[in-house]
Amino acid sequence: MLNFFWLKLMIDSIMRNAPPVKVFYPALKYLLRLGLIATATYVIIKFKRIHLIGFVLGFSAVVAGVMLESFYQIFKRKGGGEI
Repeated sequence: MLNFFWLKLMIDSIMRNAPPVKVFYPALKYLLRLGLIATATYVIIKFKRIHLIGFVLGFSAVVAGVMLESFYQIFKRKGGGEI
């Protein structure tokens, strides 16, 4: 949950109407965060001998769940349902 909270704070600071100079640092923090996650994922797969296909399928299940929920919410709104 902390990861999502941190991501929301960074995206909010990037999307706010700020001068271009101030956008650089939140964007840099976001890229560093993604780099840290990618590095941690590489280290876990490389040194813990985790099965790569299982890891990818597990991660894909989370992504697929988020996408399905997004589509559900979009079509629910277009169908005239209340939000």
